[in-house]
Amino acid sequence: CSPLFLSHDRRTPGIRLGYQGLYHFVRFRLGREIGIAPYSTDHLTPHRFRHTYACELLELGVDSLLARSLTGQSEKVFERYAKGVRLSSAEAAFLKAIGDE
Repeated sequence: CSPLFLSHDRRTPGIRLGYQGLYHFVRFRLGREIGIAPYSTDHLTPHRFRHTYACELLELGVDSLLARSLTGQSEKVFERYAKGVRLSSAEAAFLKAIGDE
């Protein structure tokens, strides 16, 4: 029940970190730590992490219902992730079949 991430803002120290705080942390502080300039972090967002996690679960063969529950996504949003993974897998299988890995 306790928060996983706490705010370090001067106005609200020690309370649960909200979406905006997490977004700022990922985009700017984490980006700076890993060497990505702030203007290059357009795709460095909490949503991108969840998207990547969901796709990797599917690529590893995790049941889609379980993967969806682990990511907390709605069925509609998760289906978009699954569609992309299926297309990528189909393309890889096709290239393997024609010997063009």
